[in-house]
Parts: sequence; C-alpha cells; structure tokens
Amino acid sequence: MSSNSNSSDGEVTVTVNSIHMSAMTAALRECLADAQASGFTLEAGRTTRVLTTPGGRVIFRAMKGRNGTWLVTHAAELFLQG
Repeated sequence: MSSNSNSSDGEVTVTVNSIHMSAMTAALRECLADAQASGFTLEAGRTTRVLTTPGGRVIFRAMKGRNGTWLVTHAAELFLQG
C-alpha cells in the first residue's frame, strides 16, 4: 500500500494494487457474513467497490485506475494498520 493519508473526517485514503484490493474485499465480505450485519451493502463492480452502512453512510469506496491500481477511501477504524 502507498499514499496513505488521514483526513480530518476520520477517513483514510490509500492507493493499493489488485492483490490488496482482493484481500480487502474478501475481509469485508467475511466480516459482514460473520457478524450477520444485515443492512450493510457491499457493491462490487469491475471498477468500483462501495460499502454502505444501514444508515446510508459510505464507509468504504474504491475506484480502479488505468494502471491497475485502486484508490481506496475508508473509515479509519475499518481496517487495522500495523
């Protein structure tokens, strides 16, 4: 991962490759299934990913770039960063 930046609204923006994007998407799907988080929606298209809470707040969004990298913005508390 690269280009890590924290914004004042509690969001983190990173640039990741396709391997990282696949891992992030799999982790989100697993967490949603384990918690039986009804009402959360994960939309996964060919070039975008969006996770929305039951209240309508987007807490994860990703957009694929031309060179195969992904620009990801997510709630700071969504993923642990080590």
